[in-house]
Amino acid sequence: MEIQDALVKFATSLPPCNKVLVLTHNHQLDLEICNAILKRGDFDYFGVIGSQSKSIRFRKRLGELGNASGQTDRMICPIGSHRGSKKPFDVALQICADLLSNERP
Repeated sequence: MEIQDALVKFATSLPPCNKVLVLTHNHQLDLEICNAILKRGDFDYFGVIGSQSKSIRFRKRLGELGNASGQTDRMICPIGSHRGSKKPFDVALQICADLLSNERP
């Protein structure tokens, strides 16, 4: 649990106006990090790896944690799959393209 706490604490200590990607293997940890990032609100880009069902579930749970829907709408989830392919290499390339373009998918 120490590493999870450290990652959430790290998320709260990032400099403002960052591009943030949440890419862990643990949905609960993702949720805690997402909540910390949303509470800050000072990000330029905030993307979370996952599926459409994870996105729906997270937005609901983040709302229950006190985040307004306008704030959770700023979270991009799933990242990198908006152009159709779910192959890891294609998703990674799309994430890079999204970060470089500074545009919301």
